[in-house]
Amino acid sequence: MKLRYIAGALALSAAIATAACGDDPPPTTPTPTPTPAPPPPANPVLTAPRADFPAENDQLQTLRPMLRVLNATADQAGARSYEFQVSDDPDFAPATAASLGRYYRLVSAQNNIAEGGDGKTQFEVGGDLQPTTRFYWRARARQGTVDGPWSATATFRTRIEGYNRAGELFDPLTNAQSVGALVGNLTLTPGRGVTINTNDSHVRYNLVRTITAGEFSFEADGIQNNSPGDKTKMMSMYDGNGDITSSDWRMTVEKRDGGVIAWRFIAGNAGQDQIDTSGNERVALNFNPGTSYFFRATWGGGFDLSITEGGINGNRIYAFGKGLGATYAPNPHVCYLGSPLGRAGANDASVVGATWRLVYIADAGKKRPISLGTALIENPNDDPRIKNRGIRFVQ
Repeated sequence: MKLRYIAGALALSAAIATAACGDDPPPTTPTPTPTPAPPPPANPVLTAPRADFPAENDQLQTLRPMLRVLNATADQAGARSYEFQVSDDPDFAPATAASLGRYYRLVSAQNNIAEGGDGKTQFEVGGDLQPTTRFYWRARARQGTVDGPWSATATFRTRIEGYNRAGELFDPLTNAQSVGALVGNLTLTPGRGVTINTNDSHVRYNLVRTITAGEFSFEADGIQNNSPGDKTKMMSMYDGNGDITSSDWRMTVEKRDGGVIAWRFIAGNAGQDQIDTSGNERVALNFNPGTSYFFRATWGGGFDLSITEGGINGNRIYAFGKGLGATYAPNPHVCYLGSPLGRAGANDASVVGATWRLVYIADAGKKRPISLGTALIENPNDDPRIKNRGIRFVQ
């Protein structure tokens, strides 16, 4: 009996043990450690291309130059493209209303130019650049999404030429030719300008259309305090018909004996719509024939004249004007270096012995670009845009 109890207990224990063993989870398989992703490839490191053509500060005979660089290099293989920029601003300022971009701006830009296979890449400017101007240019390479450094800034000078179009005229006169009509005894000197040799000689500009508000400016040297004549003229304008002295559209700027400056401006009705200098408003300036002077006359709501000594960015030695409510509207509109003959004859016509250049006549909304004419400056460091950075146009 006792043995039977013992056997039953053993059987029960075995059954419990068997059931317990059936509840154990199966052995687990270890999770493998993930393989780390390879690091992204490093960006390519690019060098700057180098200007190859045109030669530095080259005087070109075109307004649409071809620019070429020696290709950039990279520490990785890959296709490269190039971006070129051309500007009349040495700092490559973009065109904005605040910076008066029309006059001083990034004038041409092109990207996605495929790299040339001969170690050089080139770009041809797609439109005419401003003539008689020193331009700045640079280029950089792009590989993938990475832009390389810009090349060192290089310069070139556009063809020296003038133009006469609606609302704007420019005549360098240093290229031994003129967009105006040369009347009488004058001398065109390459690199210097036009010299009037007799009182009855002048340069005549027939404007494409009337400029009711604008400017008439130029640079001149060789001005003598006591040149031949009496009330001789540095500049003048009217409708070109009849005697300028009695014209209702007369504008004259005189250089009288002793270097005295005087002017008169009539806008349609002599005696009524007229302003001029009188008495002590006529100022004597001590002109030096070896010095350049910049004359700038403006009209529109009146008339103002300024003169600077030492050229376009020299020291201002004269500034005087008066207001006038009348509108200046000669038709046609004709401007002169010097003056045509009036009733007083040659004695009161043109200043003799002076040499004019860089003539600019334009609407008031087209202020004279400071870059215009800079092709005549041989040394780039003498360019006013380098010497006077921050000046955007002639005030």
